[in-house]
Amino acid sequence: MRAEPENAKDTMSKRILLTGDVNLMNVTDPEVPFRLVRDEFRKADVIFSNLECCLFDPPKAHDDVAEGFFITPKIGAESLRFAGIHGVGLANNVNYGSEAILTSIGNLDAIGVAHSGAGANLASACAPAMIERSGIRVGILQRSSVYWPTNHEAGKHTPGIAVLRGHTAYQVPEHRARPEIPPMNRPGIPPTILTWADPKYLETFTSDIRALRPKVDLVIASCHWGLAGEVLDYMKQIAHAAIDAGADAVFGHGPHYSLPVEIYNGKPIFYG
Repeated sequence: MRAEPENAKDTMSKRILLTGDVNLMNVTDPEVPFRLVRDEFRKADVIFSNLECCLFDPPKAHDDVAEGFFITPKIGAESLRFAGIHGVGLANNVNYGSEAILTSIGNLDAIGVAHSGAGANLASACAPAMIERSGIRVGILQRSSVYWPTNHEAGKHTPGIAVLRGHTAYQVPEHRARPEIPPMNRPGIPPTILTWADPKYLETFTSDIRALRPKVDLVIASCHWGLAGEVLDYMKQIAHAAIDAGADAVFGHGPHYSLPVEIYNGKPIFYG
């Protein structure tokens, strides 16, 4: 995306590069994941990625198939440096486990990569990634609506990721909502799936966006969400609320599909 900073003294257009999910699991050569795109990356003023792995060496007895994605810290750090990535989001479904998350954060801090979405407690997990480069200040807040129900969400005093809960309900279609839905006088009609964002969590997210707005030139809301190739109602609700609260762009990731782009109140929403 290209963005005009609203508050920066330098009004020249800046290039902000947002990548999808970056998983460095099983990488042995740190240059391989980014070799073909490095020249393009170098043209960007700010690069931000959703990091779907921890810079962490788990114990040998750890089952990394069942829990979490990991990359040897030295290789992971070298790979991020080679790519020139300035910030990463950590709120997603594979950054799991207190030790893994805290170790990964320490390794990111050591190489100067900003991060949002995970921390030693809820306050630190919800804190923005702050990136100042080329005369522009960018603040990114990341949340995940896709996460494990046990020991994954950050608590007031416990490590984890920053989440934004979504809810699901199943409704018998009383009316023909879409042409492909048959009338309800036929046995076996599938339910309509309804989703919505949890009001409490959404209010916290939008409050954080409003608090960040005056501190930076660009605010980006980064959201780990989705299911396959459909834009669900809760995703639209979160995205619109984020822009209403002051975000300049919403950046979605997680489904591993290319999803629609929407312009809402003049601001871009990249659903996937």
